[in-house]
Amino acid sequence: MKVLVIGGNGFLGRKLLACLGGMEVEIYSAVRSFPDNRVENCRYILVDEIIGLRIQNLPEFDVIINVAMKRSSRTLYISDEVLSDLNFSIPLEIIRRTSSESTLVINTSTYIQNFEGVKGKTVETYGASKQLLTEALEADALRGLYQATDLYLFTLYISLSFPNV
Repeated sequence: MKVLVIGGNGFLGRKLLACLGGMEVEIYSAVRSFPDNRVENCRYILVDEIIGLRIQNLPEFDVIINVAMKRSSRTLYISDEVLSDLNFSIPLEIIRRTSSESTLVINTSTYIQNFEGVKGKTVETYGASKQLLTEALEADALRGLYQATDLYLFTLYISLSFPNV
């Protein structure tokens, strides 16, 4: 089985790759830059190479897990346009280029997408871009491009941090 993790350099991505490293799967990670400490048995692919179609024979994956996310903060401001690219446009393009109708796409979502429990009621660009990705993945899945599901971030964090729970 071939598994692609989008965002393998982040907090969750590194933990997820480490967990997958002990399994009998082919592991790939789409990253914006190569990490200093690579996970053994993981093949890293630069996002720019996927988006720019510079890789010949890019594999189709059985499972794609998107844990890529970026937020703006007081100390690190990121424009709304860049946030939208990083949280919506880029992951969606990677998924569309590396999937088939049998691919399972697991997209990490965030509770901020559903502010106060109201679906689609977002309060910032980060939440809005994650909501757009969820909607695009659902629409693609309905068209039969792949299978898609959202996994709320809190659930994934608990699973990776406390594997016996």
